[in-house]
Amino acid sequence: MSPSQFFAPIAYGAIAAAVAIGAPEAIDIVGLPFERVAGILLGLNVFLFGLWLQEMVARQGALKKLDQKIQRVQDVVIRQRSDMRSMAETVRAHAEAVPEGAAELETVVAEMRMLKTLVGQLSAKSAQAAKARPVAAARPAPQARPLTAQDDEYDDPIDDAYDDDRELTDEELILDSVRDALNEDRVGLSLQPIVQLPSRRLSMYQCMAAIRTPEGTEIPPETYLPLAEQAGLLATINNMLLVRSVQFVRRMRRQRTQVAYVCEIVGETLRDRDFFTDFTAFMRENTDLAGSLHFQITQHDAYRMDARTDRELADLAKLGFRFVLDKVTNLDLFISDLSQKGFRYVKIDAPVLVEKLSKQPDPRVLRRNLDLGAIDLMVDGIEKDAQLVSILDYGVDFGQGALFGLPRPAEKRDVY
Repeated sequence: MSPSQFFAPIAYGAIAAAVAIGAPEAIDIVGLPFERVAGILLGLNVFLFGLWLQEMVARQGALKKLDQKIQRVQDVVIRQRSDMRSMAETVRAHAEAVPEGAAELETVVAEMRMLKTLVGQLSAKSAQAAKARPVAAARPAPQARPLTAQDDEYDDPIDDAYDDDRELTDEELILDSVRDALNEDRVGLSLQPIVQLPSRRLSMYQCMAAIRTPEGTEIPPETYLPLAEQAGLLATINNMLLVRSVQFVRRMRRQRTQVAYVCEIVGETLRDRDFFTDFTAFMRENTDLAGSLHFQITQHDAYRMDARTDRELADLAKLGFRFVLDKVTNLDLFISDLSQKGFRYVKIDAPVLVEKLSKQPDPRVLRRNLDLGAIDLMVDGIEKDAQLVSILDYGVDFGQGALFGLPRPAEKRDVY
């Protein structure tokens, strides 16, 4: 109890005693009648009682507000404790996931090595181009229209889908656009569907590099690829395609998509020792993509690989990655050797398949040979239903071509 609380009642009592003793004498001096004095005292008591009642009500309101504030503070404390428990659980989960985080860091480091190699390639190619053609950069970029062909419209050959792009006849302009796209990161990703036959159910996508002009329109691959190969740019384009494909497939796996992707590795990339070494190291950090990403190599390149490249591909096969043997023209295949090296698909152009097998007494002879190595037969360049009917008798497992869909930007893959 504070001093004021102790002495205040004593002081009030002394004042009340003094008034009680001195009041009669004061009344006699003033000369007021007793009834008047009693009325004044009663009114004063009523007034004092009203003040006391008002004070009590005010105190009760203040106490109620104080209780509400205390309740709000308690609610805040409860929420903060809950948040702290959630944070503690999150920290604990991150702590338990340290090995996964370390693996992801290794993946990023490996990817940075590849990108560094790509940057070096682009710088070297740009310097060579500048020395060879110092005025080329001043030329305007070619204009090309976006792909507009529909999946069910294939009355003309696939080359006719790009009639409007035949104005791109100046090789220098096309090469300038390719170089600019590489240097300015305008190399996108296009996807072409690969379907199971005869059901036509979507099974895979073929990944292709999409070279775009500054306006965002795409230059057809059949227009720029031959020129890029002559100019020594094919390896750089393919290297960037591999990086883009891995990044895209990794993103798709997070969305739990069940479709696989096929990405070509050209001979120039196989012979690009710096990049391919970094790439194989990168794939060792991405073994979770093994079931979703297949690598495509031509028969010509597969049969002419040096020992070091052959070992690196064998290492990738041991990690679970599978390969597609593309552009097959010689059907005398070493089935057992291909199977041991991780080749699970053989891809043949439709006209080549018809030409080779139509002369065989047994049209399914290739199919039976591939079965010995658990290898599937894939046919490319299927453009019309009549063409599809003519090859189904050969035991084809997968089909690709304009009949099932033209290449589309990766961000629009849902059009299929």
